[in-house]
Amino acid sequence: MINYIANIADILTKTRYALVFFLLLIIFAIVFAITANIVIFPSDFSPSFDLNPIIEPINLVLISVIIFLVALNFIVMLHN
Repeated sequence: MINYIANIADILTKTRYALVFFLLLIIFAIVFAITANIVIFPSDFSPSFDLNPIIEPINLVLISVIIFLVALNFIVMLHN
């Protein structure tokens, strides 16, 4: 287990992979925020994007963990 974490740390210390990782985090955060109903699209009642006021904190935490793991998975696949 520690060997796997060390390998991931070695991958993320390289500048190219770190930049791609943070770019993927941003892209996946936007996609997941829209698909998980965290962000509400503009409508006639509200002309701008709004955050969902009834989102549960546990859902927000789970989506954040999923975004992190998906981006990490892409970086490991890109490295291999």
